[in-house]
Formats: sequence, C-alpha cells, structure tokens
Amino acid sequence: MWRLVFLILILSLMATVCNLQTSLLATPTPTAQPPPPTETPAPVLLTAQMLENMQYTLPAFEDTDYTVQLKDGLYQYGTDPAAPDYVSVVLGDALAFGDLNADGSADAAVPLAMNFGGTGVFVWLVAVVNEDGSGRQVGRYLVDDRPIIERLAIENGLIKLNAVVHAPDDPGCCPTLPVERHFRLIPGGLALVFATSQIGDTPRDIRMDFPAEDSRVSGSLEVRGSVTVVPFEANLNYRIYSEQGEEYQVSYITVDAPDFDQPGTFIKTLDLSGIPPGVVFLEIAELSAADGSVVTLRAVRLIVE
Repeated sequence: MWRLVFLILILSLMATVCNLQTSLLATPTPTAQPPPPTETPAPVLLTAQMLENMQYTLPAFEDTDYTVQLKDGLYQYGTDPAAPDYVSVVLGDALAFGDLNADGSADAAVPLAMNFGGTGVFVWLVAVVNEDGSGRQVGRYLVDDRPIIERLAIENGLIKLNAVVHAPDDPGCCPTLPVERHFRLIPGGLALVFATSQIGDTPRDIRMDFPAEDSRVSGSLEVRGSVTVVPFEANLNYRIYSEQGEEYQVSYITVDAPDFDQPGTFIKTLDLSGIPPGVVFLEIAELSAADGSVVTLRAVRLIVE
C-alpha cells in the first residue's frame, strides 16, 4: 500500500515540475502600455523687454507715418531738440497685458510718448498682439499732449485707461480733466467704445438701454437711453460703422431734459435698410463744443441681418 502512495506522490511531483518548466518557457503576452503624454508647448509670452525693443509706427506731421525701432524703450533722432528733424519716442512705464483678440495668448497695451522738440509730448496708446512670441502693432489712439496716465489695464478683452487730460481751458503744462476710456480691438484698429469725463461734480456718462450688446437687428432700430447731464444744445452725435471702420451713418439724437444742467433721456428710430449684413458698431457720443473732443461715449456691437 505504501508503495502505491509513494508512486502517486512521485507522479504528482513530476507533473508540477513539468508545468513549472512550461510556464517558464512560454512567451509572456505583452501588456499594452499607454502612449506617452503629449506635452503642449507653453505659449511664448510678450515681455516688457520685447516691448522695449519693438518697432512702432506713429503719425507725424502732414499726415505721414513715422516708424521707429526702440532700444531699451527709447528712440531718438538727433541731439538738438530745436533742430527741425529731431524726434524722440519713449515707452511709458504703464504696460498692460491681456488677451485682446480671443486667441488665448496675452497681448499688450503700451503708452508711447512722442516729441518733435519743444514742449509738446504726444502720448499714444498702442495695442500689440502676440504672434508666437513676437509682438505686432495693430492699433493706436492719441491720448493727449502730456496726459497723466493713472491706470492702464486689459480686462475682458478691453483696454481700460484712466488718465487726466487737458480740458479746453487748461494750460499745456497742467491737465485737470479726469477721464476713463475703454477700447476694443477690431480689424480696423482700436475702437473707442466707452468714455466718461469728470466735469464738475457730476460725471458725464451715457447709458444705452437699448439695443444690448450683440443684438441681431434689421430694417429699423429703436435706440433708447439716458445721460447724466444734458449735452450742449441737447444733441448727441451718433454713428454706425463697420469692423473695418467704414462709416455707414452719421447724425444726431436729441435729448429731452427739464433744464440744461439736468439728466435727460433720448429715443430715436434708426433706418438700417442701407447697411449691409454683418457686424457693426453703434456709437453715441457727446462731443465738446469747445474743441470737438469726446466728453462721453457709449458703443455697442450689433449684428445686422
């Protein structure tokens, strides 16, 4: 009996050894490995150093443009400010970064001070877009002669500027008029879409109740809103222009107010039949009777169908 048991044990041991050899000799089935993660390259950002060493184009005399190459934030042609060909361009300290064209990359807004000799220093607000880490100028706006820039920022796709500029009676040395300006980048350049001025104790402001931003319109359009102070001769200027800056309509809207220094309201129906389909801007503004500068302004983007 014990021989039979011993034989069974030997046979079991031999079977175990054979199975072990078979498993060692078998080719293991490869385990699928996940592909290595694809690294998205980090976007190249615009820096202050890039902006300080860019090429810019600004208006000069006689409706001509003047292109300058900054080096460390400065360009200067000539050494004598009294010479007729002297030019100096300086990049200001108030630099702003943010997305202006909704492409996910941070763009920039910079102030450039241009001087042709003498006391006038004309400050331009310049928009710069980020193209794969290279800056390109895409718009400009004249702020004032020797303004005081208090704040410059890019928020929600808009350039926002707070500054003190010259009122009509201010001497050249000393601006006293606080203003706020908002700009939108459009294919035609920088469009002023909001402006207020602090004249006296009451800010000059326009409220547009209708139409709302990005409304779809056609045929005719009723415009409604209000002002904090009735403008000169109770008239506001309005215009409708395309994204490229082409003007379709320019006229005025009468404000209804109890007295010349009181708040007022306005309502007007505009004929859109001659405006081609597409994106347009409706701008309503109060312009200074003294020098034609913008006192207050509102603009909304519309889609004409």
